[in-house]
Amino acid sequence: MVEEFFDLENAEKMKYDVDEIGPWKLNGYTPFGRNKGLVGDGKKHGVEGYTVTAEDFLALKHRPSLASTTCLTIQRYPLLSEKSANAGLASHTDVGSLTILFCGERGLQALSPDTKEWQYVEPKKGCAVINVGDSLRFLSNKTFRSALHRVVPYPGMTIKNRFSCAYFIRPNLDTELLDEDWNRWKSIDWHVRKYKSYRSATTKA
Repeated sequence: MVEEFFDLENAEKMKYDVDEIGPWKLNGYTPFGRNKGLVGDGKKHGVEGYTVTAEDFLALKHRPSLASTTCLTIQRYPLLSEKSANAGLASHTDVGSLTILFCGERGLQALSPDTKEWQYVEPKKGCAVINVGDSLRFLSNKTFRSALHRVVPYPGMTIKNRFSCAYFIRPNLDTELLDEDWNRWKSIDWHVRKYKSYRSATTKA
């Protein structure tokens, strides 16, 4: 079903434009090139995705009576190759507390906080990648680090139709966050700010 959706004509997929359905980007289709990441080079992402709210597929176990932006996103990279322009996903940190990522193909990199070098995260069958996001970094007073990561072509390989499935666990909308500059944010306000940065290719968010 996932492949059938992504194989539809663009006009058909754009009927579910995530920017038109709601303000929080939680339910709908994100086309190629809409997001630009945080690297500041203006390159657009070579990935498309479809997001659904948590209530559509999995009952929340944490404060289920309160609203959050927790959601699941399925993404497709039609071509991941060193010869392809704008292939992959620009470097960024996730907005929420934890991300549970399932992907069976290579291409994911994380920046080592110790060596400051990019390292490939090799996929393992039957395993998920657990990633800390901004919200948990703020809530833990930087005890946990928000991992800077990206998706890039793997040397010597051309990967067609790379699919990934990410479950983004995020705080309730009114959860108070305190960033590194001692600014206070509501979780939903940080969420909105972050998504604006994805669209505008800023260098910091």
